Amino acid sequence: MKISLIRDVPFSGTFYPIYSFFRRKMQTALDIDNEKYSDAERMKRLLIVSTVSSFSANVVSCTLTHPLDLIRTREICKFYNHDTSQHYSGIIQGFQKIMSTEGFFGLFNGLVPRILRKGLGSIIAWTFYEYLIDKKDAIIKID
Repeated sequence: MKISLIRDVPFSGTFYPIYSFFRRKMQTALDIDNEKYSDAERMKRLLIVSTVSSFSANVVSCTLTHPLDLIRTREICKFYNHDTSQHYSGIIQGFQKIMSTEGFFGLFNGLVPRILRKGLGSIIAWTFYEYLIDKKDAIIKID
């Protein structure tokens, strides 16, 4: 449980600020708030912004927290894994064993599938969220 929190809290803590950064940069680059765009064009641009921003934030956050996820996964699955070099008594020993047996890049084994899995989820969630927020703001302006 503790190791899951040590992975999940930093992921969540880094994701939103990074997402906000990319979102601001993309909104400026695509000039989303310009009133010359039709609603359909604006929504298309909003879709691009939220898709690229959420996937980019996901890549950065997953990369930063992946070593903890790798250690957590190996710790949970150690009863099924007979390779004792992948059995750890804690996070620090996990880092040490991975570095000594697999090297620095061993900390990032399985990163691409994690990025793809979490990336798709974040794209769907954040695009839907941005759409709902945009619609809420449009309704408030009309009233």
